[in-house]
Amino acid sequence: MSTVTRICDGALVVVDAVEGVCIQTHTVLHQAWREKLTPLLIVNKIDKLFTSLHMTPEEAYSHLRRVIEAVNAVTTALATNEWMEEIGEMEEDEEEEVKLEDIDKDSSWNFSPERGNVIFASASHGWGFMLMKFAQIWGDKLGVEKGNLVQAMWGDYSLQPKTNKIIKHTSSSSTPPIFVSLILQPIWSVYEACLVEDRPRRVVGMGEKVGVSISREEVDSCLNNQDVVSLFLSRWIPLNDVVMRSIVRKVPSPLDAQRDRIDVVWPKRKLRVGQSTKEEEDDETSLIETSPLKQTIEDCNSDDQLVVFISKMISMKRKLLDQTDVSWRDINRGGEDEVLVAMGRVFSGTLTSQSEVYILSHTHDPPDSPDFVPIPPDHCTLYNLFGDSISKVEEVPAGNIFAMSGFNKFHSHSFIHSFFPSFLGYDISRSV
Repeated sequence: MSTVTRICDGALVVVDAVEGVCIQTHTVLHQAWREKLTPLLIVNKIDKLFTSLHMTPEEAYSHLRRVIEAVNAVTTALATNEWMEEIGEMEEDEEEEVKLEDIDKDSSWNFSPERGNVIFASASHGWGFMLMKFAQIWGDKLGVEKGNLVQAMWGDYSLQPKTNKIIKHTSSSSTPPIFVSLILQPIWSVYEACLVEDRPRRVVGMGEKVGVSISREEVDSCLNNQDVVSLFLSRWIPLNDVVMRSIVRKVPSPLDAQRDRIDVVWPKRKLRVGQSTKEEEDDETSLIETSPLKQTIEDCNSDDQLVVFISKMISMKRKLLDQTDVSWRDINRGGEDEVLVAMGRVFSGTLTSQSEVYILSHTHDPPDSPDFVPIPPDHCTLYNLFGDSISKVEEVPAGNIFAMSGFNKFHSHSFIHSFFPSFLGYDISRSV
């Protein structure tokens, strides 16, 4: 993940519903936090709570709450550690003025289903949902306002029988929590009908109740009952739909993201050995902070200077690059007939095949050790990335991720710009 976080604006953090928070979860959350990405939490393998752990809907609900609480414990620790580091860097006379409540608690890092940043999913069966999906399904039928229903779905609330009023749920309540009654029980009933009762045709009637069109012929054509479960649930609550909608709603646009992440993309330069006085430190910081290049990156301006960051190099079959559309599934990581394709992002300006640019490697450090290579116009071929395919394009404006062929000898973590390198005086790849 670390090689591509710099060119991303958001992160899908996937947590196993059975195993919960693991070491890799800590690593991914830390990298996303460090890069100031907007996160979306996906609690995957919900189906295993039924098929492997044999949990009831009530038990599954309690288990899922503990999983999300564990993830939030990690993000809280990240926020606390960052705050402590900031305190340590402050002057002694400033430290007394800082209070714990001054910590910037970014709500996007507080995962809570009612906020729309948590997706419950079963990738193997192709289904997933957020609370709003079921609020839309049940809101009109129950006569409950969708916004109120979303807020009550994740918490100690239940529906009063007959009146359908939202009431406080207690241990003595006769009805289960709303998340259980309106979400988990319907999903569990599909698994029970197909995997326990061995009556897969029951999903036809279930589909009529929830507006899912599925015929007996489709059910009978499935190879096994697992496929019936996948057929019904992926049509009722499709995973690809909820993931795409969540990304569109929650992840900021490149224009907003680059403004929010400018301190990560363009951090203050660390002083070289020998520069230790306060006066020299102020001069160096002033040089970097007032750089016009920083402003153009922050503005994500397609009409300004060209700034591109190369994240990684991918080996592909040479013959595929001559085709109109190329699938990433055809990537070849070995063999003689291959070419290296760079994957990166345009932070400013517009990259075209006619652009005259310079490559700055990770060793570039002007004026002591400038390390750059000019690339003449019409030397590279650009490709647009869309899903699992790439296709040739003539230009790539600011804020877009792209692929480029034509400079095999260069490495990832390189910085491309359109003016003479001595003007830059700074290496963006050092912040990776």
